[in-house]
Amino acid sequence: MTGLQELAAAIAERLREHFPDTDLAQQQVLCLAEEAGEFAGAYRRWAGMARRTGSWDDVMAELADVVVTAYVAANVLGLADGMEAARRPAGEPAAHDVLRQVRALFCAAAEVVAAFDRGDGEGPPLATRLAGVVDLGAETARVLGIDLDEAVRTKTAVIMTRGWRDDPAETAG
Repeated sequence: MTGLQELAAAIAERLREHFPDTDLAQQQVLCLAEEAGEFAGAYRRWAGMARRTGSWDDVMAELADVVVTAYVAANVLGLADGMEAARRPAGEPAAHDVLRQVRALFCAAAEVVAAFDRGDGEGPPLATRLAGVVDLGAETARVLGIDLDEAVRTKTAVIMTRGWRDDPAETAG
């Protein structure tokens, strides 16, 4: 997974440009929660555990979204270096049971949200939790047999060519 910090910086710059009045820290924490949920949903649909069926391409794309979003969140929060320092070498997956692995990734994203809400948003605890999401994303890819580098490249092509915002949103009051 090379070049993810550079990709995250480019995405963060685009977000600042297109969402100038938005608290990007809040936005990216919510985005990470959303992407983790979308990954779990894509897996459920693909595995036949949901009302609708889904494709393997959706599973790969959503897993890539989780990893990329963790990097973007780290960039926006000023924790990119701390997150990289907290990453652990590739080892054994959290679980060889695929469903447990999918749940572990979802839980790791939820821990980022909880740490942010506790006010750990400026220090090592949040960087470590973001690193956990990235590490679990890589482990989940291994358990599922996904080439994460390829999934990220494919997702990047989509991210960088679509529009960034439909219309400016009215400020919530």
